[in-house]
Amino acid sequence: MLELVNLFKDIFIQNKPELLNERIAKVMGTEIEELISFTNGIERDYEAVVNAVCLPYSSGIAEGNVNKIKVIKRVIYGRRSFKALRSKTIQFEKIQKIN
Repeated sequence: MLELVNLFKDIFIQNKPELLNERIAKVMGTEIEELISFTNGIERDYEAVVNAVCLPYSSGIAEGNVNKIKVIKRVIYGRRSFKALRSKTIQFEKIQKIN
């Protein structure tokens, strides 16, 4: 199983999306349900995965900020004021800078 996972990792390291179909076929030949489910997800979003391998762009910073805002929203759920949201956001930022 570790060998198969490393084969997928190598696609990103070597920057070779053409290896993707070969690696998917290898996994489909096994009976490891978790990896088969993983490759099914890759097949559903094939174009996005190929772009992730080929292109130098990343939405990681934007996704991180969106996630942070969603966490804050969950924390203050039920509090009705913008002031409370602002206060929690500022507190969260201070905690992040300390860590």
